[in-house]
Amino acid sequence: MTTSAVVKYLLDNAETLSLATLKKSLTDIAQWHQRNGFADPTQASTVKKALEGIKKLHPHRNRQVSLIQIEQLSQLAQWLDRTAMEAKVHGDRRRMLRQTRDKALVLLSFWFGLQDEELSRLCVEDVNLNSKEHISVFISRYKGTGRKRLKYYKTIEPRHLCPIQAYKSWLDIAALSTGAVFRSVNRWGRIGESPLHAGSIRPIFRQLFQNVGLPRYGEIVVA
Repeated sequence: MTTSAVVKYLLDNAETLSLATLKKSLTDIAQWHQRNGFADPTQASTVKKALEGIKKLHPHRNRQVSLIQIEQLSQLAQWLDRTAMEAKVHGDRRRMLRQTRDKALVLLSFWFGLQDEELSRLCVEDVNLNSKEHISVFISRYKGTGRKRLKYYKTIEPRHLCPIQAYKSWLDIAALSTGAVFRSVNRWGRIGESPLHAGSIRPIFRQLFQNVGLPRYGEIVVA
């Protein structure tokens, strides 16, 4: 994960998460990088300046919520990769599609700080893959309005945590070029035309966490 990605992550979540939560997230990111032999991106001066700026802009924010730790995110992503491959080997198209979709769902939710309704409304037309290593996303903040916010990321290392790779894999396997990004997959492995209902996304996360043995969804929040 690059320093610029850490700064972007902080700024994108400054309005919805407390300073304490953001600091805890930085600690988790730093520890994960250190344990895996990567340079720690959280020690950069730009990261510290971003935190100082957030503290000045949001001095009284006090939401009691904790992010899914990077170690847990890695565990979940690797499990989804493994089970998707197993499904492919066994010819289980439905499970392969769902696991690939769910990985993109989790990683875009985490890195871009998307809420359930934003994920549900996200369309292929809202996402711009500028190159193999850059992605920008326009997101409708409020239902029924044209207000958008642009978020931008470069490829994140390690690759199994990269939202760009997960998004591209899902689009490729689902053969999507327009319309809703996240759709239902029925028992016969057919992909629906309409988007996943926002109310169905939280249960998907909850079931994933349960399958991997992570803390109950609701005790931790995908950013």
